[in-house]
Amino acid sequence: MKEEITETKLDPIELISNILVENVPECKDIKGGVYLEHIKFDKDIVPQYHIIDSSTHDGTFIFTDELINKSLLRLINQGTYFIPTAPKDLTTIKGMTYTIGEITLKSEFGMKDLKCGRFPGQKDTISIPVSCEYILKSD
Repeated sequence: MKEEITETKLDPIELISNILVENVPECKDIKGGVYLEHIKFDKDIVPQYHIIDSSTHDGTFIFTDELINKSLLRLINQGTYFIPTAPKDLTTIKGMTYTIGEITLKSEFGMKDLKCGRFPGQKDTISIPVSCEYILKSD
């Protein structure tokens, strides 16, 4: 089987809105999208770091969707930060704001080592550029 690689750019704000509408009952009836104050989009971001995750699977879209959601939940739940700029005492952090860029989804199709053996499948790698600012309790 011939290897094939595709790279897709995704709008993180639209994906975050979809996650919230699908999973948070209070968001289901909101028209025009759901936006979080602590996440802003900048297509031309100069990131401090990248959230990078990958998954190898049989090509079923639900696995790709799960990978994207897992990565975005770190931002939604304020569960990621840039270690070199973090305060020494993390208990002083009240919250964080993020500026993020376009998500890059790279998919490699071909023969893959899956849990059930070597079969045709795909490896998805997601990369989200991120800059983080801290909101300290004393602020």
